[in-house]
Formats: sequence, C-alpha cells, structure tokens
Amino acid sequence: MNNTVMTRDSDTAQEFKRRRRKMFRITIPWISAGILCLIAILLIGITDLTVPALTIPILAIFVFLSLSCVILIFSNMYRCPRCNNIPWTDSFTEQGGIDLNPDVCYYCKARLK
Repeated sequence: MNNTVMTRDSDTAQEFKRRRRKMFRITIPWISAGILCLIAILLIGITDLTVPALTIPILAIFVFLSLSCVILIFSNMYRCPRCNNIPWTDSFTEQGGIDLNPDVCYYCKARLK
C-alpha cells in the first residue's frame, strides 16, 4: 500500500471498507479457533475427562495466542486511510471504545461510510 494521502471522501470510504473486510476475513479464523479451545477447556472441566497433563495449558496458551493475534491484526489494519488512526467513539462507555462501524473518523472527520 502506498503512503499517499487520500483526498476524496469516496476514495477514503472505499479504502476503509476494503481494510475492514480484510481485517474481519483474517480475524474470523483466529476468533473461531480461540472459541473452540475455550469450549474444549470447558468440556474437559465439566465432564472430568481424563486427558494428558499438558492439554489444558496448551489449549489456554492457544486461546491467549488467538486473542493476541486478533488484537495485533485489528490494531494494524483497522485504521483511517486518511490520518492512519484507529476510529474511536465516546458512546459505548465512559472511556469510549473502538467503533466497529464508524460513519466518520473521530480525528480527521473523514467520511468512512
């Protein structure tokens, strides 16, 4: 990707849409794998299955690895094409949060939809 500044709102919105789709396409397998590992840990705990000693720690490590990958992918790819900042919002909690479907960028006010 080149580092040129996007000037037209339609170009910015299209680029953000492309980045957002790519980010979700990449993170969905990691989220799914983490959830499956959590389910496996819960089933082992609930049913008292006899498993090798390192099964639960390995599953737990994979859950944290999956979560870490999702956070890294999200923070690197989900950015405004114009100012390169992550779109934040004030509406979720007192501290705010990341807006998953922003209309405009919180920082540069570029149209993202």
